[in-house]
Amino acid sequence: MITVFSLIAGMLLTGMNYLVYRQLIVSFLSKKTGLVCISVITICTVIYISGLRIVELPDFLYKTGAVCLGLSFMLFVITLFYMAGKWLFRQVSLPVNQRKRRFLSLCFKGAIVGAGAGYVSTGIYSGKSLPRISTIPIKIANLQRPLTIAQITDIHLGVFLQKDFLQAIVHLTNEQDPDLVVITGDIIDMPPEAIGDTLDPFGQLKTRYGVFCVPGNHEYYYGVNGILARLAQLGITILGNRTKQIAGINIAGVYDLAALQLQRGPFPNLEAALETRDPALPTVLLAHQPKFIEHVTPDHRIDLMISGHTHAGQIVPFSLLVLLDQPYLHGLYHHDSITRIYVSSGAGFWGPPFRCGAPAEIAVLQLTEEHRSASFLRK
Repeated sequence: MITVFSLIAGMLLTGMNYLVYRQLIVSFLSKKTGLVCISVITICTVIYISGLRIVELPDFLYKTGAVCLGLSFMLFVITLFYMAGKWLFRQVSLPVNQRKRRFLSLCFKGAIVGAGAGYVSTGIYSGKSLPRISTIPIKIANLQRPLTIAQITDIHLGVFLQKDFLQAIVHLTNEQDPDLVVITGDIIDMPPEAIGDTLDPFGQLKTRYGVFCVPGNHEYYYGVNGILARLAQLGITILGNRTKQIAGINIAGVYDLAALQLQRGPFPNLEAALETRDPALPTVLLAHQPKFIEHVTPDHRIDLMISGHTHAGQIVPFSLLVLLDQPYLHGLYHHDSITRIYVSSGAGFWGPPFRCGAPAEIAVLQLTEEHRSASFLRK
């Protein structure tokens, strides 16, 4: 199955890059130069895709391949706009004078180059930037006291983002003076034996009521039990199908749906997670993937579900592909008459070190009994 995934992904990316070469590259470079450039990008991308599933790549190859994967995506988007622009030019009457036609063609190509450069440079800059702080007011029925919950998710510590990046995230989080911190998965992309002191900054989080965590799919890829054990050593409460009563709420968590796909536990179990909750208190559920909401019914009486996973698409317009797999992309949604869900865009990135149109964030959820702002609610 792994080999099939790599084969299909490699063929798809090769086809995309061939279209980029035929429609875009040869319009700006000589055929020979363009062929060399697109071949290098394609080979590095295919090696990277294969390395994700088959072999562990050296850091240099991993970084080069990840950058080439991002360039493949972005060049493909630029190519689609370039093709659309050429089609529009053919639909309108252009000056017969060849000089004027060449001038308009140069202007169009210049606009494509400028827009493309802005698209790529924005992605690079945003990828290197620290996450912003997003403050979201949320109304919770029967809340005994206002609560501030800081959410950290989808950092993907590994080859690109390392301990110093996590240290900066912890510092930003502490500045928000949260009542509690929730970590909703995809924290690290390395096996437990390679972690060392990478996660140690988590031990410096300052809260009134504690730090709570559930795993994401990437923890399952690298060794979920070992990673969770390391987090527990840092004083983090692992909510694997469990509920804790804290600060006048039930805070519950479930293991990730990746366990079902991989057929490797621990498996998510919502009923087990809610078994010990206090029905008189509001319930906040931590689940890495937004589509876990499909397992939640009004009878479960979940007031708020907090998720990550989507990266808000990471690179626009690939957010559209995320929505093929997940019901919600980013922000606060009213799922039904009882349950709201907040989906964070995540604090880091995965794969290409780019973000475009989907900035990273640390979400600060301000739970009160006051009416929330309608601008944060998407139905």
